[in-house]
Amino acid sequence: MLLNDFFDFLAPDDIRIKGHRIGIETVLYEYIYRERTAEEIQQLYPSLTLAEVYATILYYLQNQASVSQYLEDWLEWSHQQRKMQAANPHPATERLRKLKAERENQAVVSRLPPRQGIPGKLLLDIAGSLPSEDASEMRQAIENDCGQVDFERR
Repeated sequence: MLLNDFFDFLAPDDIRIKGHRIGIETVLYEYIYRERTAEEIQQLYPSLTLAEVYATILYYLQNQASVSQYLEDWLEWSHQQRKMQAANPHPATERLRKLKAERENQAVVSRLPPRQGIPGKLLLDIAGSLPSEDASEMRQAIENDCGQVDFERR
């Protein structure tokens, strides 16, 4: 069996391991950038045989210049795709992010201690010492069930 028999050359930028949808870039990324052994890569991708992993590494070693360019192009394309996805997320992704944020906010609120009300007389004393615009802001906050009003006591 020849080395090239291990691969399907679908396009100049799409070389797959024969019989799989796994591209050589998947195996080679693990080998080159994550410094994994052939055995470790085979454990990560159990549908591949050890011979297929070694063949991919050997193909890289025999064609290092062209395969390095192939990997560089693939990494750049992957980076561009992630940028585009981040800039224009799918509506379902947006809904999931919003739902996650709402649940996180609910979890934070549920951990807050119960509100301690301000006794009526103290509230009236505070309101009486405020300029009219601050008292109005305080009244509005109370009506809106706001937990905090920022004002300076004079």
